[in-house]
Amino acid sequence: MPDESSVSGVFEAIDFLTRSQNRARILELLDDRECCRRRDCEEHLGVSRTTVQRNLDALVEQGWVREHNDGYELNASGQRLYETFSEFADSVETIERLQPFLRWLPPDEFDLDIAHLADAEMTVASSNNPYAPVNRHVDALQSADEFRICTSVIGRDAMEQSWRRVVDDGGKGEVVVTASALSSIQEDSTYSELFENIRGTSALSVYVYDGEIPFYLGLIDDIVQIGVEDAEQIPRALVESESQSVREWAEQRYSQFKQVAEPLQ
Repeated sequence: MPDESSVSGVFEAIDFLTRSQNRARILELLDDRECCRRRDCEEHLGVSRTTVQRNLDALVEQGWVREHNDGYELNASGQRLYETFSEFADSVETIERLQPFLRWLPPDEFDLDIAHLADAEMTVASSNNPYAPVNRHVDALQSADEFRICTSVIGRDAMEQSWRRVVDDGGKGEVVVTASALSSIQEDSTYSELFENIRGTSALSVYVYDGEIPFYLGLIDDIVQIGVEDAEQIPRALVESESQSVREWAEQRYSQFKQVAEPLQ
């Protein structure tokens, strides 16, 4: 662990860089063009000559930028700093955007690097549309050729759509469901006929997982869906991604659940 003086130095460097947006924008420009004159910085930032010069002088004094006859350029420490700062800024942006999803996610159960969700699409439940995540999930099933799902909650619409997709349209599917969710379905008379239809369909395999599934996970054709719910098992948000990194993670997590689940007899 860094000692107290090292941590203090880190915070001072971060504070220095973030205190003025112009400093970060100058580093970005120098990273892009390698070398710039002061006038180039003025045009790029759209601020006064005095403001640009003051910030350039501060970056030079900090030891991140080098001045020479042709203008200004990043030195080795400035280059590393900008790369690190840029990655950090991207991560913060992703976390802030996905906050409606992340706030309901059990942190100890989710080992995917959030950076891989930078381009993910998100559907959030709202007072005007509380079933938006569920509806998006059902919409994806309607056109799926193949799907694999891990879930602790099964809604009737999703259940019926899965059955219709494999029976009427020749799709193929697998569902890993918790034992508690399955018991709830079996005890509910409104599900009885549909459940028996599913059991009689070879194209739709059901596996029973004896434990908790901390988040919904769906591999629907090329899309990976991850959904979260609140303490009352009400869906709150759904993210979707076609990232290869997310796909690899989802394949691994799905296999972990399926390997210890039992086929429904």
